Amino acid sequence: TISAEYKGTSASSTDTIDVPIGFVEILVVSADPTKINLNVSKLEFIQTYAVNCTTAENGSVSADKSLAAAGDIVTLSNTPADGYILDAYDVYKTGDAETKVTVTDGKFTMPAYAVTVSATFKEDPSTALDNTEAGVKAVKRLENGMLVIEKNGVRYNAQGQIIR
Repeated sequence: TISAEYKGTSASSTDTIDVPIGFVEILVVSADPTKINLNVSKLEFIQTYAVNCTTAENGSVSADKSLAAAGDIVTLSNTPADGYILDAYDVYKTGDAETKVTVTDGKFTMPAYAVTVSATFKEDPSTALDNTEAGVKAVKRLENGMLVIEKNGVRYNAQGQIIR
């Protein structure tokens, strides 16, 4: 039998009583009291908050936790669609997009409120000319650490500007 008591109100293992968050004592009664000794003088309740990931265009975003306590580290992951790369994560207070949460190296510290996570993806400049027209020759290569795209004898940088 397990019983609980709070300021004169008690319950057995088959009953429940409402007690405010704070001090609760649990008394365990056994036929052989030498075998059981349990005294819980304080129960701690940890508030958790939702981590909501939105649907992203040209990719997906996820978090390693769907619920987190304030101060927890939440790690984000992303999967870009073919031809795209991650541009940025955006984490903000759910219902208040102006209240931003800082993301560093794909991680953030959970605040004491629910958050919404989104991601934006941009075209991968290294694949920008993969879909060339028939008969047009395009070659991509690195020159001195810079992406160079040569198309029909004209050289372009990753932004599409002609290199002279």
